[in-house]
Amino acid sequence: MKGYSTIYVESNGLRRDSNELDRVIRVHSEDNYILHSIVPRVYEGETEGYILIFDHTEVE
Repeated sequence: MKGYSTIYVESNGLRRDSNELDRVIRVHSEDNYILHSIVPRVYEGETEGYILIFDHTEVE
């Protein structure tokens, strides 16, 4: 079954963003999710957060 999950990570400064994105990716990877893409959410020139899209296709 083909499936995707999205996670929203709010922006809190470059260093914190980096650490939080790394943590979220690692946690989901341990559950056999594959990172598909990261899309920054930008409003008026400022990054508000990031949308992470994970593939969790199950092999039949």
